Amino acid sequence: MEKTHDALPWALKNGRYLVAPIAGDKRDAELIADFFGESATDHGNAEFAHRACTSHYDLLAALEDVELRATQAGIAWGIAKKKKQTAFLLGELERLKAVARTAIAKAKHVPAPQLDYACKHCGSRNVFRDATAQWNVSAQAWEMVDVTDHADCGDCDGETTLQEIDLSKVTP
Repeated sequence: MEKTHDALPWALKNGRYLVAPIAGDKRDAELIADFFGESATDHGNAEFAHRACTSHYDLLAALEDVELRATQAGIAWGIAKKKKQTAFLLGELERLKAVARTAIAKAKHVPAPQLDYACKHCGSRNVFRDATAQWNVSAQAWEMVDVTDHADCGDCDGETTLQEIDLSKVTP
């Protein structure tokens, strides 16, 4: 017998009751759980259960997306490496990391990090990476096919190492 649950989204009422809507009745709801107690911990437990239940499918979808993209990137890596077109895959890996960071942040109930890069020497964000572009006839556009590890700082006017900055942790 397959286990099912009441339809989402569930709601938190009075910081204590986890409820599900009753089909066709917008005025009433079915009680899913009652978190007894009035302490901050009791209310915190109720909020955590609500957040976990309502974000479950979003988190699952994000993880499935990461799994699919990682599989595709792994397959494509060998092909791209032969054609010396690894920039697309590096970009795809960066997108995978962003999807994962967003899902992790949602599960932790914190804002997703926004990243930037800065010069390790002077802290400037006026930084550059070398890349190779190839003309795509069908798209009628230059497409990046490779990004090197080499980085330069426009303020230091020289070679640098890039530092990743989590903007959500930087005070303005």
